[in-house]
Amino acid sequence: MPTKPGEIVHADVCGPMQEKSLGGARYFLCLRDDFSKFRRVFFLQPKGEIAECLKIYLKEARNQGIVLRELLTDCGSEFKNSSVLHVLEAEGITHRVSMPYTPEQNGSAERENRTIVESARSMLHSKDLTVRLWAEAVNTAVHVLNRTGPTSVKDKTPYELWKSKETPPCISHFRVFGTECMVHVPIQKRRKWDKKSNKGFFVGYSGEKDGYRIYMKEKDQVILSRDVMFREELAVPDGEVSKPSGEISSFTLKYQDPSNTSEEEDPLNEAEYDTTNDAAEVDTNQGMVQSVQGRQRRKPEYLKDYVLMAEVPDTHLAAVNSEDAEKWKAAMEEEIASLQENHTWDLVEPTNRKPIKNHDGIVAAESKELLATFLEKLSAEFSVRVEPAHYFLGMQIEQLPDGSVFIHQEKYCKRVLETFSMSNANPVCIPMDRGTIVPEPSAKLDEKVPYRKAVGSLLYLSMVKRPDIAYAVGGSFTVS
Repeated sequence: MPTKPGEIVHADVCGPMQEKSLGGARYFLCLRDDFSKFRRVFFLQPKGEIAECLKIYLKEARNQGIVLRELLTDCGSEFKNSSVLHVLEAEGITHRVSMPYTPEQNGSAERENRTIVESARSMLHSKDLTVRLWAEAVNTAVHVLNRTGPTSVKDKTPYELWKSKETPPCISHFRVFGTECMVHVPIQKRRKWDKKSNKGFFVGYSGEKDGYRIYMKEKDQVILSRDVMFREELAVPDGEVSKPSGEISSFTLKYQDPSNTSEEEDPLNEAEYDTTNDAAEVDTNQGMVQSVQGRQRRKPEYLKDYVLMAEVPDTHLAAVNSEDAEKWKAAMEEEIASLQENHTWDLVEPTNRKPIKNHDGIVAAESKELLATFLEKLSAEFSVRVEPAHYFLGMQIEQLPDGSVFIHQEKYCKRVLETFSMSNANPVCIPMDRGTIVPEPSAKLDEKVPYRKAVGSLLYLSMVKRPDIAYAVGGSFTVS
């Protein structure tokens, strides 16, 4: 089992494809590291260009500090030739080949090809794209697998292990393959009344740069752009899967790292279009792809312009005061009637019910009009009985026939006497003569006797209506 990247690398060629890619390729070469599971793919027109691909792969690995030690392939002539053997011998790489007609011995590469082809096929047919974009789909599948797929190390992605990164790769740039998008046209490349954007379809990522590969159907080309607005809710319209009629120029293998493309280049300049259309940094393989038959029927686009909006009242008060108050009331009555009909509950008197009364309620206002308005609103919610004031804060109020008012605290005094068990005490006119000196207590007062509470009750009485007991209460306060 390998313990680090580069110890064992599996390689296999997938193809020929039923259709040439936009760049003219019919094959792709997949190289997968056995430890990190990192994939790298190259798109080929003839199968005999493997040696050039290996040189590029070895240089990329060396830049990451990785030394390739063993290459495992099948025994096909594309690998067993003098040019490939010369490259491997120059680098000191051991070349292991499987037995003829025994793909099981190179099963890792075979399974990798199947995984990539299945992913690419799903992406193409999910958006009804032309099969000639198979190379772009393969490139995108590899890009995603390298950043999300499992590895031999837990919680690590192939990208992290191959690139020696400490943090997971960013995937915020991921988009749905085949999504319709609008590509911005710079002001330098358009005239006064030209369109500011052109429609295209997202078909991949531009290597390590912050850019996207966009398929421009009208030009039958793939371009690179950063200024793209995606419309992922839209599918590719029917009828756009027909094969382009233009001739495909001959293809020669030429590696182009997307990261070397200047970000200042105008993506819509026709002279700068990437007419190769096969992704540069790829990592997998693919098989035969077939177009989807049949037609899908979709709802008219104009229906998306209508939105149903309804505001539901949050409270009963809001419902009965809304424009649909009558409808809300009818709905409530219907619901209650349904509950009663189904005997959802039985009405009973509440237990431990006590009426709420406010015996001391006194209402005062600046005018009779304000007082009448207040009482009217209060009567609408509660049962109100209006009478003259007769008791307030311990004071009894008596309305005399001549219109005068007599205030006393007889009821309060009796309650105080009952509280402290003094109802049967002998009354005196003056409880303490003036000038009497209260001696210090000869013994400690009993803590169980509520002296302070008694003095407080008498103190309130002396302040309101009985100033004649103020001296005696003050002396008692000093003692307590």
